[in-house]
Amino acid sequence: MESFVNEYVAKNISEKDIDFETESIENIPNGFRAKESYKILNSKTFTETFSISEPGKDFETYSEVTLRKVK
Repeated sequence: MESFVNEYVAKNISEKDIDFETESIENIPNGFRAKESYKILNSKTFTETFSISEPGKDFETYSEVTLRKVK
């Protein structure tokens, strides 16, 4: 199985949000960037958003999920 290593740095940390952006990405063309964001909606729910940008372009959402605690 092939392994991928991405190195992220925290860019924004607040009470309800945290954003990480890549410092380096393996196995993807140079200049691409990725961002992983978490937003707390309430005590049982948060969203996770993964965004990517091509060289010289703004981030675009690639995927977003909402996670809820059930117990």
